Amino acid sequence: MSRGSTVMGAIMWVFPVELVFGANHGLQNAVAVLNFAIYAEFAEAPPIRQSLLKSGPIANSAFPEKPADCNTISALSRPLVTLRHHSILFFDYTTTVERSSMSHQTIKLILLFCCATSSVMAQGLRVSSTVSDASRLDAQGREQVVANNFSLFQSGRVYDYVEAAGEVVMFDRVAKRFTVLNLDRNVYTTITFNELKRMLDARAPKTQQYIKELQAKKGSEAERITRMLTFQLHPVFETSYDAGSGALSLTSPSWKYSVSTQPWEDKEQLERYLEYTDWMAKLNFILHPSSMFPEPRLALNTELRKLDGRIPVIVQLDRRPDERMILRAEHQFVRNLTDHDRKLISGWNAAINSTATREMPFRSYQETILVSLRR
Repeated sequence: MSRGSTVMGAIMWVFPVELVFGANHGLQNAVAVLNFAIYAEFAEAPPIRQSLLKSGPIANSAFPEKPADCNTISALSRPLVTLRHHSILFFDYTTTVERSSMSHQTIKLILLFCCATSSVMAQGLRVSSTVSDASRLDAQGREQVVANNFSLFQSGRVYDYVEAAGEVVMFDRVAKRFTVLNLDRNVYTTITFNELKRMLDARAPKTQQYIKELQAKKGSEAERITRMLTFQLHPVFETSYDAGSGALSLTSPSWKYSVSTQPWEDKEQLERYLEYTDWMAKLNFILHPSSMFPEPRLALNTELRKLDGRIPVIVQLDRRPDERMILRAEHQFVRNLTDHDRKLISGWNAAINSTATREMPFRSYQETILVSLRR
């Protein structure tokens, strides 16, 4: 398989979960529980309780007695990782991609600036991304590529595609909604920005309730999960920026962003990109159980906006010592879309409007995909 997964957009495959959250899956179980608890509050008749949670830990209470005992959620959140703009998602698949021309010691990024007189909405933008695991090397001393994807910006919309997932996420800033299209199953769903906001607003009190339950249990694992959930909900970073090198750093005891930036002349285009990554981080938490909270990425984007005209070309996330995890995303920005890009967009739009493609409620779509991944 030539393509792995994603970053800066749709679904990204691969990555042993032990590298990310440890063998007991404590944190991603906890986040998955929170996600399903939010879901239960908004769903009138949640069939996922029967189809996925047969053991009933959530059907009977807001949270399971022990995060590590939530076997069904654990099954949903093992070996596969998805990164959408540095949110971490886990599913039950594995795929491997060999790194080709990039060395782990020298990162070569090419920013292609094409002559453009039209606005960002008309000219378009392509963002190609590669994510590597910087925490361990292969036998040849190279970092393993765990994901790649591309996002196409055109006329107020962003189309985020990962071939391996067979899924396109369409961000429509004018209509204020996401459309998620699964090409393999000929189904799609939509969720508005307001719906996302309502679900995210419901998360804080449930997270605080869960933290209280963890604190009552005590123990090193409960303390670790409590610390990480608290930080993700209200992240606090120390920020530094080197204007000479364009290096931005956001640090905390167990969550560090190291970002390399380059000048980008079109500030409107840059803001559209950051706006998109803001909303994508929010979508990931709601769409995929066990994805990380959006707040750390939102904090990073806030600092990027302060740089006034610099775009992130390398973003490294270091989660040590709480997690054995160092992921590096490398982004290539190219102004203007190719004819092939435009054909892809036309095909995806046609699929949405086709009678062969069935629309599903958001939660039904989520359940269908999660059940299929679990098999």
